[in-house]
Amino acid sequence: MSSVLCSYIICINGGPPLLWDTFTLHVSNNISDTSNLLYVHCKSKDDDLGEQRLSFNEERHWKFRTKIIGKMTHFTCDFKWGDKGRSFDAFVDGVETNACNVSKSVYWKAVDDGIYFACADALGKKRCVWDENVPCDDHPY
Repeated sequence: MSSVLCSYIICINGGPPLLWDTFTLHVSNNISDTSNLLYVHCKSKDDDLGEQRLSFNEERHWKFRTKIIGKMTHFTCDFKWGDKGRSFDAFVDGVETNACNVSKSVYWKAVDDGIYFACADALGKKRCVWDENVPCDDHPY
């Protein structure tokens, strides 16, 4: 029965997300060295969330809806801390929407050894190290 419902894009109880789902993108600074702020800049084709300056243990979050028609929702983020920095895909429709379908929350946490991804407020899985010569994990789930 659920496969029939999913074929009509109206999926319930663990099926793929509804096309009009609202998600929350969280970014936080959990780097123990407090000598530098974490600079975060996230944007999509349609929305620029602006540069955010985060102190230790500080978080910002934004709510957005996935697109119903046209191109899929895609946010990228730049994290800069001192002389280190990383750019990565923070939300890609069909990736994070599937991974975080239950919580509807995507967490990106900067810590001493890199940037972690989770669908709940936990440390999660390391997605990027601070070394720009090492590619970020494109399949963190």
